Amino acid sequence: MILVTWEQVVAIDQNGVITSYEVLYEPAQTFNGRLTSSVLVPVTAPTMNVTLRSLEEFLLYDVRVRANTSVGAGPFTDILSITTLPARKLVGVCVCVCVGGDVCVCVGGDVCMCV
Repeated sequence: MILVTWEQVVAIDQNGVITSYEVLYEPAQTFNGRLTSSVLVPVTAPTMNVTLRSLEEFLLYDVRVRANTSVGAGPFTDILSITTLPARKLVGVCVCVCVGGDVCVCVGGDVCMCV
């Protein structure tokens, strides 16, 4: 499980009212020699987080987020890469997509914030 959290796009960069977000994730490598496909998860605004489940353990995933408005889809964020832990030990992994030079800080369990 990976909890992905992001901040709202700065108003000047929104190009309209944000109606939804899309979280794109995919393994950064092949899994057991098999090619894997990416998964696009829709998130209705104003929600700004999603939990990615049913992931393979010990696998590096690339995660990106973008906002959508009535005008269309915005650009994806830079790729964030994270390796999943063994399922039996996983209590939550926090990933933030911060803007404006902020840094993601995990504040306990799967709770994170941009500072």
